[in-house]
Amino acid sequence: MVPYLQGRFGIQGEGILGQRNVAWQASSIMEMLPVIMRTDYIGLLPKAAVAQYTQIHNLKPLENPFLTDPIEVAMFWHSSRTNDPSHRWFRGLCAKAASL
Repeated sequence: MVPYLQGRFGIQGEGILGQRNVAWQASSIMEMLPVIMRTDYIGLLPKAAVAQYTQIHNLKPLENPFLTDPIEVAMFWHSSRTNDPSHRWFRGLCAKAASL
């Protein structure tokens, strides 16, 4: 199950992930968790989500052998928003969250 990180710019077609057998695809982590808990399926989740939901949903964290390279993240905005104080604040918030 892969709830995100897929599509045109995602990881769907890269290397070993292109060879996987997707049994079910979730639209969100919250949709995925009950399915993982009740089946032998695995799911890809951010480490923070695994730490948060391991006890609640009886998850067994596993290391993945295929996502060893970092995933690059970028922000794009219209040039008219570059000096907008609220937009600048939001970009800073996103940059801080991405650095965690």
